[in-house]
Amino acid sequence: MGGLIVLSMLCLFLLIQNWHRDRRIKKMAVKIEDYLSGNGPMLDVALEEDDLARLQNAISDTQQALSRQRELYAQECARTSNLTADISHQLKTPLTTLRLYTELDGVTWYVDNHGDFRMDGYHHDGHNYYLYRRYRDDATPEAIEEFQGKILDHTLTEEDIDRVTVRLGDDIAKIYGFTLPDQAKTMKERNDAR
Repeated sequence: MGGLIVLSMLCLFLLIQNWHRDRRIKKMAVKIEDYLSGNGPMLDVALEEDDLARLQNAISDTQQALSRQRELYAQECARTSNLTADISHQLKTPLTTLRLYTELDGVTWYVDNHGDFRMDGYHHDGHNYYLYRRYRDDATPEAIEEFQGKILDHTLTEEDIDRVTVRLGDDIAKIYGFTLPDQAKTMKERNDAR
């Protein structure tokens, strides 16, 4: 009779252990499904040392690796988006300019007496004046960004233009063999006129 009680207790112990393990597996499965659907947190690291705990820890490590990959993917998407926007802007600006030229009735290109390369465009309802310059070799990205912001805000001054850009007339004069006034003298005259 004593052996039957021990056997019953052993069966009850195994039944409770299996029920407990089954319950842990079901809870882990629900948490994993929630995580994979994007609605739940990652699994906690298991402190037990059984096979189920090792499985839970391996899944937790996998979730952490997935989270890191998601972060890297989001960063890469942002970089790709920024690159696409930059390329689009770089292409759109010359294409818009070319389209503008085709819609003009007349265009005059010239280097003015200050050595600036200019274009006057005539069309059916007005006259547009353009100044073409290039950024100085020593212009910092911050200075260029501030310069572009002032263009967009319509607060750009001649001082800003002279500080961040240089005239193109000197390069054109070298190609076509004519001379221009000294750039420093021209800038002084321009400053005195202000």
